Amino acid sequence: FIGGGYVNTANGYNSTISGGYKNLAAAVQSVVGGGICNNICSSALGATIAGGIGNNTAGGVMGASYFSTPVAVVYTAGPYSFIGGGCMNVGTGDSATIGGGRSNLASGACSTVVGGTFNTGSAAHTFVGGGLCNVSSGGCSTIGGGQSNTASGARSFVGGGCSNTASAQYSFIGGGRTHTACGDWSTISGGYGNLASGQISVVAGGYGNSATGCRAATLGGQSNGASGGWATVGGGLSNAASGDYSAVLGGSGNTASQPYAGAFGCNLTANIPCHFFVNNLMACGNITGSNALFTGTLTAQTIVAQCITSSTLFLTGSTKFGTLLTNTHQFTGSVSITGSLTVNGPTQLNCGVCVNGDVLGCRLNIGSGHTLTGTCATIAGGVSNTASATYATVGGGNGNIASAYSSVVAGGRINTASGCYSFVGSGVDNIACTLASVVGGGQSNRSCGSRSTVAGGAFNTSSGGYAALLGGCRNLASGACSAVVGGSFNTGSGAFSFVGGGCNNTASGYGSNVNGGVCNKATVVHSVISGGICNCACVDGYSGVGSGLRNCVLNGKSFIGGGRENTISGQYAFVGSGYGNTASGYQGNVVGGAANTASGQRSFIGAGQ
Repeated sequence: FIGGGYVNTANGYNSTISGGYKNLAAAVQSVVGGGICNNICSSALGATIAGGIGNNTAGGVMGASYFSTPVAVVYTAGPYSFIGGGCMNVGTGDSATIGGGRSNLASGACSTVVGGTFNTGSAAHTFVGGGLCNVSSGGCSTIGGGQSNTASGARSFVGGGCSNTASAQYSFIGGGRTHTACGDWSTISGGYGNLASGQISVVAGGYGNSATGCRAATLGGQSNGASGGWATVGGGLSNAASGDYSAVLGGSGNTASQPYAGAFGCNLTANIPCHFFVNNLMACGNITGSNALFTGTLTAQTIVAQCITSSTLFLTGSTKFGTLLTNTHQFTGSVSITGSLTVNGPTQLNCGVCVNGDVLGCRLNIGSGHTLTGTCATIAGGVSNTASATYATVGGGNGNIASAYSSVVAGGRINTASGCYSFVGSGVDNIACTLASVVGGGQSNRSCGSRSTVAGGAFNTSSGGYAALLGGCRNLASGACSAVVGGSFNTGSGAFSFVGGGCNNTASGYGSNVNGGVCNKATVVHSVISGGICNCACVDGYSGVGSGLRNCVLNGKSFIGGGRENTISGQYAFVGSGYGNTASGYQGNVVGGAANTASGQRSFIGAGQ
């Protein structure tokens, strides 16, 4: 049945076209309500397109009211698929649904894209509500809206925001910007630049916070981290809870590094298990306990002592032991020296050296307020640092933690090296948490892939094995052996992928490259985009775009040099530059010009219009 219109074709059994222009309904019981150049191919049983322009097609150039350049590719609609309207939407999944919008793709079975632009629902039962450049690729995953969000974990959820990634199963991001929820059942409610990588971990909000321990929670604040199992940070600034079951309620620059340790205040290090540290404590009632340790002055109006053990304190004066070199003085226990030590004669040390601290076997402790518990561990300076594992080293700084075998923190503040052989050079709030991972410096960087590296910058994450991230801000290198040189909000998620710089670029194909520019996407194997804005190489491998604006390569082994809104859908095809050109034929070539089409095999157009 054809109700009206012009040049419509309904050649499928029981097919219907109500009106419009150049619509095709070739499948059994297919329906096209109206619009222009909408297509339902013969194998799409029961498919429906209510209206719109060029749905289930690609490559055409739309003029004021018609295609000035014909469509280059016609996609096979999925059985029982539905497209409500919009422009150049593609529904290839079985029972897939697209409500409207532009250039959206629903390729998963029973997937849904309600609207927006350049959104994708590529796995079964996925959902994208709207927005721009969102990808729902995990089974039963959901994206409500926003821009450049990714839900790649099974049953993951991103409510909205910008540049958020929920990559683990059942992971959740409510909104905000540049979050990563990569732990199973992890949650980020909102904020900016937060990371939840521990299993069932939670970051409620804030800025630059992380929950990397199993079932760890960071509730808010800025640059806080809960890396111990079941650890909690309530809020504040630059606090760290690295011991299992530890807690920092708030404040600034606090560290709880031992099991069940807690802190609340400023620049505290809770380094004794099952102890809670505060700067000052005022009690209006009674305090009852089994032990009390005072490192300052105890002032009391009345002291009642029931049991006293012997101890002596000399406030002033000098002491001399012995008069001959043959005299021997032995000490059992620890010796603490505050001040200078002069030795006039040969000296033999059968243990480590401690300056302004304890004498500990095979350990070096220089500075104050440190926690030195690892065998043959070293703290060379600074304040309130922790070296708790065998051969662990902290060079200096404040509040740094080296908690794994042969881990090293050279300096800086509130840095953590918790992976075996891991290294943090300097900076603030950096974490190297896996085997041989490295953070050179910067702020709030995370190196959490095996042998991964972050050289510097701020809020960068290198989570792929052997991945490298040199600098910039809020970049992610999550593919194995991937590399991101710099820029901001760039992602290298494909194995051996590379992003040179720019902003919001994505290299997700195996061996893909984006050298720079803005919002470019190289999503297929060995694809390359040198620069420009909103260019894509996204269907088949070994394709490339040199530069320009909104150029798109939709077939393998093809190349667009530059220009604007050029399209290649033929294999081994080439478009040099120009505007709105299309090379859809095998080895088709368009050198330049505007609105040219090379659709024949080995066809050639030099220029013109």
